[in-house]
Amino acid sequence: DDRFHYAVVEQDDYEIVDTWNVSGLRGSGSHDVRINNVTVENNRIVEPMGGLRNRSAQLRLPLGNRLAFNKVAVGLGIARAAIDAFVELATAKTPRFNSRSLRDRPSAQIAVAKAEARLHGARAAVFEQVAKNWALVVADAPLPERDRALVHVLCSDAAQAIAEVVDIVANASGTTANQVGHPLERLSRDARVIRQHATVAPQNMEDAGRVLLGLDPTGVMLRI
Repeated sequence: DDRFHYAVVEQDDYEIVDTWNVSGLRGSGSHDVRINNVTVENNRIVEPMGGLRNRSAQLRLPLGNRLAFNKVAVGLGIARAAIDAFVELATAKTPRFNSRSLRDRPSAQIAVAKAEARLHGARAAVFEQVAKNWALVVADAPLPERDRALVHVLCSDAAQAIAEVVDIVANASGTTANQVGHPLERLSRDARVIRQHATVAPQNMEDAGRVLLGLDPTGVMLRI
């Protein structure tokens, strides 16, 4: 069997390797795990990744879809927080060499409008497709490959949108957005890491496009 499997091992049989030294999403603690010379009994080998598809509606939804939209859910929250932080900043900040607040600048007004439009569009597209796929698996109906692929198309686009939203409001904020400790500085780092995550990275858009054109996927996300 060449599929990925889960294995359950004792705590003393593995080592967490401190490798998650990154600028964004530091709190996820996505370190490596090292296991050396451990024999795992058959009763501790779990179904292949994505293999439990007949036990519940949640598990009938392809694993690749689940892994993609849960990253986007985090990212949408990051983008929402960035817009909120910008509105708060724009209301309180009077830029240097100006007598009016940042929110009075046309550039700030355009920025917040563009950010809201991009965020709402990406969120609505993902939610609509995920809701469609969820309704199909709840009804125990076949999930067309096209609908499965569209989740990856829309989640990868949303990951890009999340980074764009944060960049839009950060750019309109002036140097304040670069100050360590300001929410926009941290949110900018987090948004970049979301965009580069393997489950929503740009290559998934390409692989989903193959499926939409009637070709077989070559990547992992559309095969689990």
